[in-house]
Amino acid sequence: MDNKALFPRNIQGFQYITDFRQGAKPIVDKGSLGSMQHGGNGVAQDSQPFSLGPDGLTVTVTSKGDIASRTVYVVSSPHLVLQGHTPKGVVPGKFSYSPHLIAEVLFDKPNCQEVTTSPTTWAVGLNFKSGDQTDAIMDQSSLVGATCQFVNGGNVNFNGTEYDPSPSYAYSGSYADYNAKVGTQSTTFLLRVNLGRTATSADASAGLTLIRPDLASESGYDVTYIPPEGQGILNETVSPITDNVYNLSEAESNAQKLTAAGIVVVNHKGQSTVSVRLLEFNLMYYNYPYSTKL
Repeated sequence: MDNKALFPRNIQGFQYITDFRQGAKPIVDKGSLGSMQHGGNGVAQDSQPFSLGPDGLTVTVTSKGDIASRTVYVVSSPHLVLQGHTPKGVVPGKFSYSPHLIAEVLFDKPNCQEVTTSPTTWAVGLNFKSGDQTDAIMDQSSLVGATCQFVNGGNVNFNGTEYDPSPSYAYSGSYADYNAKVGTQSTTFLLRVNLGRTATSADASAGLTLIRPDLASESGYDVTYIPPEGQGILNETVSPITDNVYNLSEAESNAQKLTAAGIVVVNHKGQSTVSVRLLEFNLMYYNYPYSTKL
């Protein structure tokens, strides 16, 4: 059964879909953004951090104790318009003034191999931000996103939002559980970030859904994602995002224009190798003055 995490297709806007199981090129690119670009920060030790195959894009981050990350972003930067050889103005990136942005990443196979007894903390994040495919320090003031954080053998925290289940976790599990197959499939994770903006207001939220094929669909959840037939929700959490959520006027005056959307895999601490398999990245963005109502 296909695990694609496709949001509704009947809403007005530009769609962008990269199905890593079908290669590096987007399978839908209504705004002509081009392929996603790879980057990284810190002191990652991997000679082959990205491995693309028929089952998806495996991202590996090895750290010897310092923070390290690998990134996969689609970028839409401002560009200069020329008439002949004469500059006529600058066209902003396609995300800069978009009143509504929705992104989601579907992934599976999270794993961590530790070489010390110090527990590793690492995460898969989904972001809108300024800059390019590399997460620079200067990008942090514009970043709107959330992370699925793995700690202590595979327990899950949902960070970047107001959700706080302390002292417990958003979901208690293990890497062995997530990688165990039921039939032909294992547990998949769907991380989504939703940003809406007008000239005077803005709000954002994120959702984290765990999907497992051996479960029938369960009631009692505030479900925003409906899994394919034969699969069910293992756990779902939806929560507001408050950091760096600027309205369109603030984004203009503070130069916090969004130019990139994508995924980061970050190894926060611990001498370890972490990995995850990216299955699909989906993006929907709207050009002003389209309505922000879905």
